[in-house]
Amino acid sequence: MSINIFKKYLPDGIVYLGRLMNKNNYKFYIVGGFPRDIILGSSTIDGDYDVCGDCLPENLLKIVENKHRIKIGTSNFPLGTIKLIIDEKLDVEYTCFRKESYRGDGYHTPNKVVFTNDAYTDALRRDFTVNSLYFDPVTCEITDFFNGQKDIDNKVIKTVRESKEVFTEDALRILRMCRFSAKLGFSIYVDTINGAIDCAHLLNNISKERIGIELDKILCSTKYLDYGIDAIYNSKANHIICKSVMKDTAKQVCSSPCNRYIRWAVFLSDNLPKDARNFILDLSLGKDLANEVERLLSNREVYNYNKDAIIIRFAKMGRKLAKRLIEFIDIVHFNKSLQLHKIYNNMIKHNQFISYNMLQINGTDIMSLLTVKGRQVKHYKDKAYEYAVLNPDKNNLKDLKDYLIGIS
Repeated sequence: MSINIFKKYLPDGIVYLGRLMNKNNYKFYIVGGFPRDIILGSSTIDGDYDVCGDCLPENLLKIVENKHRIKIGTSNFPLGTIKLIIDEKLDVEYTCFRKESYRGDGYHTPNKVVFTNDAYTDALRRDFTVNSLYFDPVTCEITDFFNGQKDIDNKVIKTVRESKEVFTEDALRILRMCRFSAKLGFSIYVDTINGAIDCAHLLNNISKERIGIELDKILCSTKYLDYGIDAIYNSKANHIICKSVMKDTAKQVCSSPCNRYIRWAVFLSDNLPKDARNFILDLSLGKDLANEVERLLSNREVYNYNKDAIIIRFAKMGRKLAKRLIEFIDIVHFNKSLQLHKIYNNMIKHNQFISYNMLQINGTDIMSLLTVKGRQVKHYKDKAYEYAVLNPDKNNLKDLKDYLIGIS
């Protein structure tokens, strides 16, 4: 590949840092996504640059000290990492070459870290060959210990070592395998998938929050989602992370709009609304997502209502959520959604998306008009609201009063 392609997307700040390191007789590389994505022809780098070298963190701090272009972020000396901010906009995470040892039960965090000056030793701790290219930003040369460039050309994901060993060290790598398959559109090497199958049970030792992060990225932030779904089920990871989701249901997500709420609702559509909500909360993905998915699932059969009831339900939801609900039903009950589209569009045309705050009569008006109080006030206000939604031209104080008098 032409050096000029790398130079085109290579930030000047990283070249500057690389020259500083080389000047002090240290090795310095960009590793991971940057060289991989450039080789793939991607011009959309996500802005996170993982860099590494044989310089200990405390020595790196001395090198960048008083360099006005570089600010020091958070540091984790036991793991050999330092975050740097270059030119006030470029976030770089530096990690010293290291060797890691694990408990052997899939637990994500290494229990021992030993620093080294050997890039090959550092490469051995990484997950997949396509993520283990060491790119020198000064010379634009690539060091490739495991034929990662060949695997990129062949569009295959393969572990850097024997797959069972790699996954036993850190079972979260199984989900990273699924995510990279979905991100890149790569198939998975047969020995790698077999190792994942053998180690899938070790995902029980990974925190639900970390599983949630990976699953959320797979479902909502990848270009080749069908590859990721296949990887989850082919590796048997689904038995641990989403055993209540059938594969055919998961596959429906591939046809969903690129909307996080809709994709999660489709993914969990085999579940009861409350169970789906708890599933999302259990993965620490937030109450907002959990509540929205629960609402979508709770209203998935809105097409069974009569037209007036659908209009009122949509108005209460609001225009945004009603549209989202229809798009969700498009996926799970396509033949039932055509009527809903017509109703929705007609509501927009006739200004029927009226919220309670837009109602032109309030509780005080109702108490004065009908001499009622307490729950009766709410009862009549609800009736007035429904009348206004179905007859938006009547949403004025006089017509609403006449209506309430007529039904009282």
